[in-house]
Amino acid sequence: MAATAPASLLSLPAELIIKVARELDFITILRCMTASLASQVVCKLLYNLITSTTSIRYIVELGALGYVDGPPGDVPTSQRLIRLLKHGKAWRNLSWMRSHEYSTPISDHFSLYDLSGGIFARGSRTKISFFELPSHIKETDGREFKLSFEFALGDLSIDPQQDLLVLVEPRVLSSHLDRNPPFRVHLRSLSTNMPHPLASVPILQERVTPFVAADYTFFIQIMGDAIGLFVNEFDHPSLLVVWNWTTGFTKLRMQFPGLTAPHTFSFLSPTMIALPRFDEHMPGQPVRISKIDIYTMHSDSSHPSYPEPIRVASFLLPPIKSSCRVIQFRSRSDPSPGPPPHTSTVSQAQAVQVPFHISPQDRIFCFHMLLQYGDAATWPLSVFSLAVFTHGSTLLAYDKFLSPDLPEDHPRSISWEDWGPSNTRCLQGLYHLGMNECYVYGNRVVYGEVPEAVTQRCRTVRVLDFTPHAARRSALAASEDGEEEDIVGVVESGAHAQNVEGVGSSSAGTSQSVEVPTAITTTATEEEEEEEEEEDGVHLQLEGLINAAEAYADHGFVNEGLNTFVDQILDGLEWETDSEDDEDTAWETEKPTLTVANVLSPSTIRNNTIFVDDVRSSLPYRAITKSVPHRSFSGVMLDDERIICLSSDGVFWVHTL
Repeated sequence: MAATAPASLLSLPAELIIKVARELDFITILRCMTASLASQVVCKLLYNLITSTTSIRYIVELGALGYVDGPPGDVPTSQRLIRLLKHGKAWRNLSWMRSHEYSTPISDHFSLYDLSGGIFARGSRTKISFFELPSHIKETDGREFKLSFEFALGDLSIDPQQDLLVLVEPRVLSSHLDRNPPFRVHLRSLSTNMPHPLASVPILQERVTPFVAADYTFFIQIMGDAIGLFVNEFDHPSLLVVWNWTTGFTKLRMQFPGLTAPHTFSFLSPTMIALPRFDEHMPGQPVRISKIDIYTMHSDSSHPSYPEPIRVASFLLPPIKSSCRVIQFRSRSDPSPGPPPHTSTVSQAQAVQVPFHISPQDRIFCFHMLLQYGDAATWPLSVFSLAVFTHGSTLLAYDKFLSPDLPEDHPRSISWEDWGPSNTRCLQGLYHLGMNECYVYGNRVVYGEVPEAVTQRCRTVRVLDFTPHAARRSALAASEDGEEEDIVGVVESGAHAQNVEGVGSSSAGTSQSVEVPTAITTTATEEEEEEEEEEDGVHLQLEGLINAAEAYADHGFVNEGLNTFVDQILDGLEWETDSEDDEDTAWETEKPTLTVANVLSPSTIRNNTIFVDDVRSSLPYRAITKSVPHRSFSGVMLDDERIICLSSDGVFWVHTL
């Protein structure tokens, strides 16, 4: 009997191939484009089929930008693709399409704020103004509404997707019979200011024991059905509590002594948190240890450690000399991962309007540390700022860094050398980072740069984009266009060294750290040339790159081979759209300057004053810096399509991309 030739993928009808491809993730689609190494004809046919199909292009572009598709709605795939392309291009150049100045009266020196789901909240202790901001993605106009409260607020947080408003009421000594009154957390509907209909216990309560007459600060995060509240005071006991807000069940409770208490926490997943910690310095100890502790939470009260969480790993940071003192160690990552388990009628209507959004699976996490160092006999002491950036997938993959047969009493610590150099980027000198909480969203980070010497206010915003393929894709596009904006390497040294970023040759893969000149500068009004479709890079080093993709699937953290593979193919997947430019695409009054740099090579912080050893890191990122066409600002925040500059007098400027 004659042997039957194996069936070819391309022997299937085109409609069936497209239907199958729609079920694949974007990396698998790119690998399918190189499925046949033996026949260039087959590769060409498959490549053309994939790149000519709008729905498949949409999947690829979503993955390349770190986005996921939104729920089904009235917006067809072709329109979603057009909006996504315009959205991605706007972020690449910080080309805001619209800018608007708002003002909120501040009745006292206490100012509250939050930014979530396109709604910006700002106000004082008893009254908050909510601004539903205009959206190019949803094609909606903005509106404003105000809410008043019958008690003084300590903090607030919002989740418009769940129509959820969380209010923290500080404890009030109203009777000598209750010598330790509780902190109260009110769960209300954002649309009605009434108790939320899904909250079984509309007012949650907790106490810090023993009672201390102290002015506590608050930090809140919402993640689906979980609400985390951190009650903190510098040298007094602090408390971290996580509830299931729909049932009132306490998922986690931790109390800390004052001096070594963490300052914040971040949700890693619906059941895990990351907690930045530093050790209590002991006399004679040669180094100080800072770390990121990973904990799992409880789903019921049956575990012996309940309500204390279970520590599953500790990611150690570079050892610090014992002469340094940690004065602040904070974490931040937005948005919270995963879709909400409960959605009100209001949020369903809003969700339908969102054609795509940031992927919750692999956000960037920022761990920002301020340290004091110097001779205690002199004043003032010097301050050192260190920011460590890493992807959430790295922290969730802690098992990959630990041996499977560890004894039960093992500390489950992961040394910096084992995880840090390949999976982080360490930057120093970002003293204005995180002056406002909402400075991280998805894979982007924003802060104000070039502070005015006297007022310490800023005239420039800087965005660091850690989207896995953003920097490489931009560098490839620039090199093909004859531009040079990629970086060969970065060297940082000295306690007050500035980050060196600029132009280098196209040797982005170099492993050596060398000093480079200043980055190129263009004006925001210059238009990018549309890149032509290129197919030459698809077959470069194909066998090794496919092996790298398989390794990535096995390990789940940074893999240079896969990133190169994806970027080479993405570089050939730019396409024209038939959309017309918006009428308001050039809102500029002072022609702000724009600076772009792609940081692809490792950087080293050499500082014998702070660290025991040189600190090397290599996570790629893209830095975009732009001056603002308005007066200076004191803080800056961002979400998926906006940069918001804040002033202490209640004025703020919203730049919509």
